[in-house]
Amino acid sequence: MTAHGRVRLAAEFEQRPDARRDLVSVVIVEDVQYAPRWSWEIEQVIEADPGKLPADLAPVARAWIDALFTELSPKSPTPRPSANGRSTI
Repeated sequence: MTAHGRVRLAAEFEQRPDARRDLVSVVIVEDVQYAPRWSWEIEQVIEADPGKLPADLAPVARAWIDALFTELSPKSPTPRPSANGRSTI
C-alpha cells in the first residue's frame, strides 16, 4: 500500500482455531493505492466485490468476511458477544 484514505474498524471477532484464542480485527481502508512488493507471505493482491470473492479464498479469511457481513446485516439477529464484548466466530 502506497497511500490510503480513511481507515475504520469494521468489527472485532474472537476466533478459537485449534483450541487457541485469537483476536481478529477487520478494518475498512478507503481509497487504497498500492504497488505490490512481493514477499513469501503475499501470494496475490486482488480487488473484488465482497459478494464475489474467489472460490479458493483461505477458509479463515472467508469466515472473517462472512462474520463481518452477519454482524453488519440489519436483518440478522444481534451477534452474541463474548465476555469482553467482541463477537465470537
